[in-house]
This record gives sequence, structure tokens and C-alpha cells, in this order.
Amino acid sequence: MRMKLFFILVCLSCLTVTCNSVKKPVVDNMIVAGKIDSIYSKILGEERKIWVYVPASDDLYSELSYPVVYLLDGDAHFFSVMGIIQQLSEVNMNMVLPRMILIGITNTDRPRDLTPSHVTTDGEIPDSNFFTTSGGSEKFTSFIEKELIPFVDSSYSASPYRILIGHS
Repeated sequence: MRMKLFFILVCLSCLTVTCNSVKKPVVDNMIVAGKIDSIYSKILGEERKIWVYVPASDDLYSELSYPVVYLLDGDAHFFSVMGIIQQLSEVNMNMVLPRMILIGITNTDRPRDLTPSHVTTDGEIPDSNFFTTSGGSEKFTSFIEKELIPFVDSSYSASPYRILIGHS
């Protein structure tokens, strides 16, 4: 019985030390979730903002590089996807997922970037101007492939494993 109690106390002590050694994302009494970065796209002819989350590193779990999740509609879904990634890879020593970098790609012209062909009319959309710029997804995917991914690879500790998340 004493051996079991000793073992439990040692495990709890190790768990407390491990949990307390993980760096908390707090700076000047602010909870920090990530940062906003930007890249000028020659392909799209505009400045694009990206929301970036990089997992907290510590000596116990320091990694050279992380897989990268590219998230469409990043400004709308950044915090929920970041929370899922943190919960499944960091919180309470979870290791369901590896720690990952999250890149939220914000929208500047959603109909242009996410539609493959130009739409002239849509009876279900009351705003007839909604699709005037539609049909630019080929340029948008080219931006991701030729400009954004190389930018992220050179600016962050990114591994070559990548995931693209979108919806609709």
C-alpha cells in the first residue's frame, strides 16, 4: 500500500512540474492567442493578412518544426480551430494531435477567392453585386501554393506536412 501511495505522489509531483513548466500565453496581463502577420501577393495584387498561432515551446517538448494547418475564412474560425488544436495536442498533456502551427487566411474578397468560375446571377442571393468578382479561385490557390506556403516555411518553424481546412 505504501508503495502505491508513493508511486501516486511521485506521478502527481511530475505532473504538477510538467504542467507548470508549459509556457502560458500571457503577456502584460493579456491572454495572447497569436499574432497577425501579412504578406503582399503579386498574384492577387494586394496585401493579405494572416492570423498565426504557433504552439508554446518548452524544453520538455521542444520541436524543430511543426505541421501547418491553413484555415480558410481564418478571421471567422481562427479561435475555435486554435482551441481544438490546443485541446488535442497540449492541454492536460493530450497527444491526440501533434502540436501544430495554425495559419488563418483572412478574407478580402470571398466570392472572388472561393469560386472557381464567374457567376452572373443567383436567384437566392438578394444582393446582385455579391458575385461580380467571382471566379478567382485559381489565382487564390496559386497564391497559397506559390506565395503563402513559402512565406510560412521561411518565417515559422514549419514542417512539410500541411493541412487545408475550409467549409461551405
